[in-house]
Amino acid sequence: MKRTVTILITLTMMMGCMGTQPQDATPTVAPVTLDAQLNDLANQFITSLTGEGKSRLAILPFVDLNGDEQPVGLFVAEELTIRLYRTGAFEVVERSLLKQVLDEQALGASGALDSQSAAELGRLLGVQAIATGSITDLGQSLKVNARLISVDTGKLFSVASVTLKKDAQILALLGTEATAPVMKATAPTEPEELNRVEMLGNHEFTLVQCNRRGSRVICDLTIENTSNSDQQFTLWYLRCKLVDDGGNSYPIQQINLANQSPRILTEENWGGSQRSEITLLPGIPVKLKLVYANIPRESERLALLSLGYDYNLKVDFRDIPIHK
Repeated sequence: MKRTVTILITLTMMMGCMGTQPQDATPTVAPVTLDAQLNDLANQFITSLTGEGKSRLAILPFVDLNGDEQPVGLFVAEELTIRLYRTGAFEVVERSLLKQVLDEQALGASGALDSQSAAELGRLLGVQAIATGSITDLGQSLKVNARLISVDTGKLFSVASVTLKKDAQILALLGTEATAPVMKATAPTEPEELNRVEMLGNHEFTLVQCNRRGSRVICDLTIENTSNSDQQFTLWYLRCKLVDDGGNSYPIQQINLANQSPRILTEENWGGSQRSEITLLPGIPVKLKLVYANIPRESERLALLSLGYDYNLKVDFRDIPIHK
């Protein structure tokens, strides 16, 4: 009898230990590192290239929204080249040869290739696909948008994107001191209010900053198509409203959308076209500049910036600091 009781007690203790052990275990979450994000971007490329049966490609340096080459864009292109080459499944054009051909063809590295120039570049390099991309500075991070162009058709067949945290490596490439983000984040006049992002449907709106120029307030934004196909985007002037911290509402005075000619809006020309239209390609942010006039100098913040687009959609940004 004593032996039976002892066995039962032992089993009960073992089951108790087994039941409580998972509760004591603390799950670990791997940090999102620069290397991991670059691997993610490379894997997105690998999946698309494999699905299309393309193994020979050229990777152009990634550029900023102005189409300018930056060290961080060269770094991203180089890292993608290395990662794809190491798989043993892809042939990637060496950077010096790529630069030589780009210079000879006067194409630059902006990635602004039409069907004809993409086909010609592909023929000269002997590749099946061309990878291009852009890098957008969002304050505490960088948004990397990449796309793959088929040499046969000159059309996009895949887009990919990742977000790179501004760690020490990225800051070094940007030529920024490692302490800069900490100083900016703790500054009392500029909290987390810059580079706000709003998602609505297939569109991502980023409010970069609103600045004062005399009695005018200029707001800079970017718009990005997050789908996998081209999207028509229509911005309606009468629905682009600004309200200051005194509750006063102001109509828009000027709009700059992408590389379209600036639209100067006055009472005399409101009767004409009341909208700007553009085709947004997947994963490629475009710039939008909105100018409002006669804003009182004592206004330090905007209560509301509202953008009306397409048929009945709108995106709102609230409580925005006005930078001088």
